[in-house]
Amino acid sequence: MEDREWETYQRFRQNAAAFLAHTTLSEWDWMLYMRHYEVPTRLLDWTESPLIALYFAVEDEDSENDGVVWCLSPEKLNERAGHEPPRILCAGVDSELNEYTPTSVRQAPETSAFAPVALIAARAFPRLVAQQGVFTIIHREATALEHIDNGMGLLQKIRIDKGAKKSILKDLARLGIHRLTLFPEIQSVVTRLSHHA
Repeated sequence: MEDREWETYQRFRQNAAAFLAHTTLSEWDWMLYMRHYEVPTRLLDWTESPLIALYFAVEDEDSENDGVVWCLSPEKLNERAGHEPPRILCAGVDSELNEYTPTSVRQAPETSAFAPVALIAARAFPRLVAQQGVFTIIHREATALEHIDNGMGLLQKIRIDKGAKKSILKDLARLGIHRLTLFPEIQSVVTRLSHHA
């Protein structure tokens, strides 16, 4: 996994730099950009807003599947990973996260492994601000968080009936939560106009 990530990371940096306002970025910045443009990374994005989480659970209103909102206790996840006192770590600030950067994972012995952790990062671009983005990251082992809960209360699952998705999306739009507010870019303007035409 880490070899593929390293190659993807390097290619993304090579080709995306011309499109970014500031190209002097940390490894964390690059990973955050990659994640938000749907490039596979070890990051999983979350939001601090329950309404934004609800939007992402129902945005595919035509799906035959129910929506799901997952609620995570980041402090409990980090306590499980051995961080005392339990707290949310900050990318680029807390040295405990240094082992999770692409360079560190690539250079570490193959036997090294660290537990998934929750983190915050500088919200350096509009999508992160709009979506109130926060993250979890795995080290080497791709274990689903629901499989490591073990009754610790790390996660709660809220099911959203598929039949309610359309009306929830309309209610969220009335509250100002829609694609344009969460993806503040020109393509979202076009998408929103085409839905109202």
